Amino acid sequence: MAADSPSASHAIVIRGVSKSFGAVTALEGIDLSIRKGEFFSLLGPSGSGKTTLMRIIAGFEQPDKGSLMIDGEEMAGVPPHLRPVNMMFQSYALFPHLTVAGNIAFGLRQQRLGRPAIEARTAEMLKLVQLEALAGRKPHQLSGGQRQRVALARALARGPKVLLLDEPLGALDKRLRQETQAELKRIQLSTGTTFVVVTHDQEEAMALSDRMAIMMDGKIIQVDAPGTVYDRPANRQVAAFVGDLNQFPARVEAGPDGVLLASAKGIPGKIAIAGSAVPQTEECWLVLRPEHMRLAALADGSADHWMACRVEDRAHLGAQVAYRLCLPDGRIVLAQAPAQAPEASQMAGAAILVGFRAADARVLR
Repeated sequence: MAADSPSASHAIVIRGVSKSFGAVTALEGIDLSIRKGEFFSLLGPSGSGKTTLMRIIAGFEQPDKGSLMIDGEEMAGVPPHLRPVNMMFQSYALFPHLTVAGNIAFGLRQQRLGRPAIEARTAEMLKLVQLEALAGRKPHQLSGGQRQRVALARALARGPKVLLLDEPLGALDKRLRQETQAELKRIQLSTGTTFVVVTHDQEEAMALSDRMAIMMDGKIIQVDAPGTVYDRPANRQVAAFVGDLNQFPARVEAGPDGVLLASAKGIPGKIAIAGSAVPQTEECWLVLRPEHMRLAALADGSADHWMACRVEDRAHLGAQVAYRLCLPDGRIVLAQAPAQAPEASQMAGAAILVGFRAADARVLR
């Protein structure tokens, strides 16, 4: 996949990077540019190569071929401690015998800075992560979210050009993870540091990122803003990975005014698809997000295409009710309805119609 041209605006430029471990290819021909001051996510399933790529950026692994530039300088042969990057590990790796302030100051002491400079920078970092009142506590006296902020402050204290974060919120519960996402974004914006996050959590990447790279099988499949990846995925694999998806085998043919007409198994009639790059007559997939599905007792103008179905089961998710619907051919369709909407009262076994607007459908290879 082509990346942006390298320039002074890029913190990281990767060209043609490949890496194998024995017979296993971890990375294959990676091209990627990450802009300065960007919050960037490497997102993919286990084994996709994202951690290997992060370790190459950090200098813990060397590529078999290809080049890596950080802040405009080639990194071939440059050891980790001399690179303008720092890394925050999922385990946080705090020193249990040191206080919060001592943990933050540890890297500064390694730089042999004077005591006044160390104290000033430590105080600055404590203020940044809002832990001034806890400076004298030990890690075991902190909550998970507080430990995460200490690790972040320690990683930022030395002023790296790039901060690498390995599954930074994986150890936190859902509510604390959501709160900490906002803190991470605030800190990244206030420092202007380039953040590169490695994660398999789609919601986390979508919430945090300015842009994200979707990795699968050692390759980058798509690089885009989160909304673009969700609404205009590069292929069916990406679409399924970044959210729930309804998928129908389909074929397309030419329609009037450059519109493609899709014929999808299980859906009556032909669906007008605009802006598709899928060649005519090629076998493909018609995909629809659950939130784009409509439920109704009778067909109305809220959808262009309707299908009879039976409610298989439902789950109340707070603001939304999630449905599993069974079509006459046995295919399961996912749908969502606002919890306060009349159609959200349908129970298992009920006969109902499910529909969608043609504008919400996508055709993917």
